[in-house]
Amino acid sequence: MYRCTFLLLVILLTAILPLNSTSAATRMNVVDSSTNVVVYFSPHADDEALTFSVPILNDVRSGKKVYLILMSAGDKSGARDVVNGMYDEESRDPALSGQSLYCKWHQKYHHPAEEGYMDGWLTKEKFGQARIREFYKSAEAMGIPKDRVKINLLANEEFTYNSVKSIISLNSRLFPNAQFKSFSAIDGHADHAMVGRVLNDMYKQGQIKKPQTNYVSIYTDRFSQMYVPGYKLTLTNSQDLGKLKNALNVYKTWSPREGFYALGYHSVPVQFDAMENDPYTKVSRY
Repeated sequence: MYRCTFLLLVILLTAILPLNSTSAATRMNVVDSSTNVVVYFSPHADDEALTFSVPILNDVRSGKKVYLILMSAGDKSGARDVVNGMYDEESRDPALSGQSLYCKWHQKYHHPAEEGYMDGWLTKEKFGQARIREFYKSAEAMGIPKDRVKINLLANEEFTYNSVKSIISLNSRLFPNAQFKSFSAIDGHADHAMVGRVLNDMYKQGQIKKPQTNYVSIYTDRFSQMYVPGYKLTLTNSQDLGKLKNALNVYKTWSPREGFYALGYHSVPVQFDAMENDPYTKVSRY
């Protein structure tokens, strides 16, 4: 029993720790009780750029202290197979292992060894680490320092009510006066919707002080047949457009020798193009 309790504590603490920091003492349970804090819960790397970039930049512009919580490494993305150029036993369908996969963007079959990937063949673990690198770089492009980016250990596409609530509850103690922001509870992606649902419930139950803000994912708003009522939010200052595009471009960066594989763009290129061409985010009360 004590071993299980200890392991759970380690998982929860690790979930909010930035990678590659040298001092564990400075990373653990640092409470920020400021009243101008805004915390964004991003289920996957690229959500912060594709859906939250407009409100994030508006918050930074208005002087808010913005934190980003990445809730999974998103290691189940099919972009891993594309960048590897082949399916393997860790793919969604292991039966396809050994079959080649064509990259429509680069118009070729990728070969990690021949192209000199920093990480070599991208296992799920290495792929997740590469996605987290993109997340940090995107946050930096929007003016959010690395010490305000926290990483979580929830399994991609396995967001349960209790696991999501554990993470949000932990952060509600670390940021007791913060406003929390994430996705609509009726978003088209199950992980997104679960975070929104838990946030809504916690506010109704008085476990979160300030009303949360819900956003509709770019996929649900622009590419699905779902209709989520709300209104468009645009940048309050046009000077931030360059920062928004820089954040998007992180996920388009193809520099495999440096460990950047344009994983976001390999995954959902049409969403990145849509956000760049028409930068807005839909706000919902649900």
